[in-house]
Amino acid sequence: MWDFSTGTLFMLKRAVEQGAPVSFFLIAFLGLCSGSFLSVVVYRLSTILARIESDGDGMQATSRFNIATPASHCRKCGHKIRWVENIPIISYICMRAKCGSCGGKISITYPALEFLMCMAAIVALWQFRSIPLVAGALLLSGSLICVSAIDLREKIIPDIIVLPMLWLGLICNVFELFTPLRDAVFGAVAGYLSLWGLFWVYKIATGKDGIGRGDFKLIAMLGAWLGVGAIPIILIISFTTGAAFGLLCMVMFRFRLASAIPFGPFLATAGWCTLYWSTEINQAYWNVALFFTLR
Repeated sequence: MWDFSTGTLFMLKRAVEQGAPVSFFLIAFLGLCSGSFLSVVVYRLSTILARIESDGDGMQATSRFNIATPASHCRKCGHKIRWVENIPIISYICMRAKCGSCGGKISITYPALEFLMCMAAIVALWQFRSIPLVAGALLLSGSLICVSAIDLREKIIPDIIVLPMLWLGLICNVFELFTPLRDAVFGAVAGYLSLWGLFWVYKIATGKDGIGRGDFKLIAMLGAWLGVGAIPIILIISFTTGAAFGLLCMVMFRFRLASAIPFGPFLATAGWCTLYWSTEINQAYWNVALFFTLR
């Protein structure tokens, strides 16, 4: 007898492997829906972390406000969001970024996260076209987007996301999903120790904290998913882009480096790029290094 779930999975797998257009529409829709969920997670988890920081009572912070409850509503008037008002991106555009009840402005964060997750899903399917790899890439991409958004909002990298994802990366690589388990274990260790070591070198030299401790765990998570070989690439990209962004802010906006730019988004972006293009990035790096060496 034909089993519906098995048959559906089989057909989707065939569509993914063959690159059928329907598979891209399905994965884009899945990405939009995932992004809608991530926007809720980012707002609520950021709020919970802020409350814990202010009063130190985790139980009180999550007793009536958590990921599941209350139902989605307008922050200004309490209007419960109907399904027609919750269609990813489309509802935001049709409602002109305003609440349908009070006219209050809706943050652009919601459609931005939906769009990012949609693009991440399409790239995952385009690059891998294998259900286990696509699923793993989607989980990693979603966690990186979520962590980056929360770090930008609250300057906190939440352990509740990073630590479970670290263990999940090791479990996935038991089956060598992205890298052999040995490389994954050493990747987690090397990632953590690399930033931990830089933290103490900077602290001893200046007496200040230069890197947040949450960044240690984030790069360890990336090492657990991508392996020890990915760590140098992630460090080079993240420090280069972070330094370039900091200098740009100083020149254009008179931004002071003392204002602590969150490093998590740069690590997350570097990790996401390394997930797909580590070989190309590595080759480009050595081409540039060789060019300047031979000059």
